Amino acid sequence: RAFIGAGARSVLVSLWAIDDEATMEFMKVFYQQLVHGRSASEALNDAMKSMRESDRFNAVKYWAPFVLIGDDVTLEFEGIQ
Repeated sequence: RAFIGAGARSVLVSLWAIDDEATMEFMKVFYQQLVHGRSASEALNDAMKSMRESDRFNAVKYWAPFVLIGDDVTLEFEGIQ
């Protein structure tokens, strides 16, 4: 709530602690999708799907705890390569 109260339009949170390597893989896919113009909810869905399809992190405990709070934003990364 503090991030939303401070003006963040959207926050991705985890409902429980997750393995660091699994979180890193999840976030890689999530942010890659954001950079490619996907909305936050689409990026979240893609990251969850990627984890479900992986050999190493397909257990529910690795991909299910992530929740998007706030607006379904689409970020613009003009000039970033």
